[in-house]
Amino acid sequence: SLAVVLVSDLALLLAKQVVPGPILLPPAIAPIQVIVVPIFRGGGGGDEAVLAAALRVRDDLERSRGLRCRVDSRMGRRRPGQKFAEWELKGVPLRIEIGQREVAEGTVVVCRRAAGGRPERRTVPAAEAAEAAALDLEAVERDLSLASDARWSDLVRMLPGARLEAGGEVTFEGGAPDPGFVYEVAFCGTERMAEALERATGLTFLGYSLKMYRGDRACALTGKPTKNRAFLATSIS
Repeated sequence: SLAVVLVSDLALLLAKQVVPGPILLPPAIAPIQVIVVPIFRGGGGGDEAVLAAALRVRDDLERSRGLRCRVDSRMGRRRPGQKFAEWELKGVPLRIEIGQREVAEGTVVVCRRAAGGRPERRTVPAAEAAEAAALDLEAVERDLSLASDARWSDLVRMLPGARLEAGGEVTFEGGAPDPGFVYEVAFCGTERMAEALERATGLTFLGYSLKMYRGDRACALTGKPTKNRAFLATSIS
């Protein structure tokens, strides 16, 4: 049966690759918001001090800001660049790097991923890492929202005029929608009507937006007034 799902506009656009390259998850929904990567040099007491510093930073971020953090403490042949790439592929929006130089200077390197651009790096005192991380995560969220606004008109179209036939099937004026876009539609119909829309378009009914229409609009199939704002798109499963 068709599940009714509430979806955000940002989630829809992320599904359609708002940001080129590895996925960049909004901090609000990222399972891991900050990855702390200690830079090991391969032996000696220096690596132990680096790991200890990384764990202190993680604990501070979790306690003082409630951030979801992890320390990549893997040693061996895995280079820092490989670790960076792995966590970017998982969508982690913020990275903190700590090596022997940072331990000696009492600093950390904060690396904020940017929507569609190269990560932005800056060095801050270790005591200010939690504040810097919180501010950078807010910046990532803001950048993603701006990117989604800029792409909205390119990726989302209103569903063309639909008509519910006597047999329960749906037809469209001017032909079926192009599957390369996300389609928005005012909809308050039944589950059966939603399934008819899916059959007629070859698209998947994604659910209702968290942002409802401010005023009533005519449902695309029933003609009844509704504030429900629904979306259909090609399934990415």
